[in-house]
Amino acid sequence: MNQTNTTNRYYAAMVIAKAKDLAEFREKFQQDQDFAEVEQRIREQGTYQFIIGGQDDRFGVIVALPDRTFAACGAMNSWVCDSYEEAKELAERLSRPDETSEGHEVLVMSFTPEA
Repeated sequence: MNQTNTTNRYYAAMVIAKAKDLAEFREKFQQDQDFAEVEQRIREQGTYQFIIGGQDDRFGVIVALPDRTFAACGAMNSWVCDSYEEAKELAERLSRPDETSEGHEVLVMSFTPEA
């Protein structure tokens, strides 16, 4: 049974890097950012979202993958969709090779917006 939860939103997230150990991403975070909070949130919720370089229209996410590895991804606010199907179609478009890239690995993520 495939029901859509109307409170969830979905987005395409382009994989930038993968790691076997979450600590491999520690050096990418700014010195004033508490990486322990990142680790705790990923253990509890499976993801950690953050703004990339002060850009309001872009965000990053680190996600725990089913194979017990981790992926750091980049996304844009314009990639947030109302349905899983819409986000999946966008992810498929972004993953295709074209004249400017060889294609990318793109994940479909979900979140529940704060009320």
